[in-house]
Amino acid sequence: MRFTKLLAVHWPLTAISDQLSAVSMRLLVVVFFVLLLLVGVLANDDYGLSWDEKTQYMLGQEALSTVIDGDPWTQEPGRRFHGPVFEIVLTATENVFHVSSPRSVFLLRHFINFLSFYLGAVFLYLLAKKHFRSRAFGLLATLLLVLSPGVFGHAFFNSRDIPALSLFVVCIYTLLLFAEKATLPRALVHAFATAALIGIRMTGILIPVLTVVYILAELLFPPVRRETKDSWRRVCVLLTVYLVGVCLFTVLVWPLLWEQPVRHFLDAYAYMSSKSAGGFFFGKNIESNPWYWVPVWIGINTPLLYTGLFLVGIAVLVRDFSRHPFAFLREQRRELLFLAWFFLPILAIIVLKSGIFDSWRHVFFLYPAFLLIGLTGLRWILNRFQAIRYPAVRVGLPLIFALSLLSTGIWMVRNHPFQYIYFSLPKQYIEGNFELDYWGTSFRQGMEYVLATDDSRYIPFFVTSSPGWLVINILTSEQRSRVLLVDDPKDAKYILDNFRWNNYVHDAPEEYKVHAITAGGIEILSIYRNPHWNDSMVDPRIALPVDRIVFYFE
Repeated sequence: MRFTKLLAVHWPLTAISDQLSAVSMRLLVVVFFVLLLLVGVLANDDYGLSWDEKTQYMLGQEALSTVIDGDPWTQEPGRRFHGPVFEIVLTATENVFHVSSPRSVFLLRHFINFLSFYLGAVFLYLLAKKHFRSRAFGLLATLLLVLSPGVFGHAFFNSRDIPALSLFVVCIYTLLLFAEKATLPRALVHAFATAALIGIRMTGILIPVLTVVYILAELLFPPVRRETKDSWRRVCVLLTVYLVGVCLFTVLVWPLLWEQPVRHFLDAYAYMSSKSAGGFFFGKNIESNPWYWVPVWIGINTPLLYTGLFLVGIAVLVRDFSRHPFAFLREQRRELLFLAWFFLPILAIIVLKSGIFDSWRHVFFLYPAFLLIGLTGLRWILNRFQAIRYPAVRVGLPLIFALSLLSTGIWMVRNHPFQYIYFSLPKQYIEGNFELDYWGTSFRQGMEYVLATDDSRYIPFFVTSSPGWLVINILTSEQRSRVLLVDDPKDAKYILDNFRWNNYVHDAPEEYKVHAITAGGIEILSIYRNPHWNDSMVDPRIALPVDRIVFYFE
């Protein structure tokens, strides 16, 4: 379908877009993804280390030892019950390329993590292109994903939620391929993708549920009556193959399940379901999630344009269903799939009172569905343009859309590398009400600032959060050789505070502050100089080794 026929409006560049051939669109897609990869390469070195990266690194080391050397699976609950698939990939890559220096290890891990995000972007393009039958909409879906600061900011250091997001998109795409034509290879590919997802996040168990319901709906409500008894039998056999394949592949990729798989899988599910919940929310530290936790976080961490399109999309789908429910079941089954993809996890969290903490990152996997529903709303808006006779409106609305995307992109560049600390509301509604740098990645920039402005041979630091200890592993050898980490602020020359353990209250005297790291105009980390410090207090015996990874906290 031609680009302008689908949009059916006079965009400012209609005259150009009308001439775009299929070849030109393919070229545009290739250029986009090449540029996205280049962005990843250029941005990769700038991110600090996040809260979970110690645990994830250790999980990968232990998992690979179990796979290769047959070592017993770890008993530490925080790692024992977490899916190790992606961490095994990370650790194996380190070993293959013989990467060992601390900085090189974590920069490599960050880049591979970005590649997992890149994979999700590619498959979201394929999924949207298939659904909307348009390369333009496929590209737009991917552009919205990339220009989602709250998600993109995690792309380099969150090795749990970003790979889960990407593999969820892969699974939905392979599900549609399987539903279009049930073959043994497609069943097995879909099964392996599902197992890999489960081996990263337990939420992957939603995919077999969606698969069974979607395939049965295809059989019960076919768009065209061409199903036969033989096709029923064939599809059901291949669906059984898929389910068996999911079980076998999940056991294969998760060493915890190599012994007593059913029991250990249930133990892992029970552990993940019982984890702590809550966080800093509307100005209070809470220990359980109110029902509106996820909707609020999505709303304040997503550009308002995307949220508006999503609401329009929901309204359009509700209208279509209410008018012709059976036709909707037959002809708009993919939209139902997207609705289930988005709403079922949220409903499950509310009903089962599952624990969610640190914003909404645990449910990033539902965000692509949010975007696809939003694009449904956009398609409806664009089609309505055919009836608009006023040139100012026909040009103005697309221009507003383009300017909104541009402003989001500019914000991301200006606030690099803290894109994930994005809020769609003015900062006066955010400061003192919601989590800010809960990952602690800004400790890197804080240390680098001090090291660049203080020429002392050794500089003692006190940090208020554990990522500040971990971040030494991504500093250069020269920087790290000058860092002394102390566990008492009285022994430190500089104190770095991201305020997380003090409910984001800034209670240190302002006159001691020497610098602040900000994101979106909000202070996320402050550097204070100890007023009682003198250089004779330096104890160089606590200098850090510079040639190996060091963890100082549990």
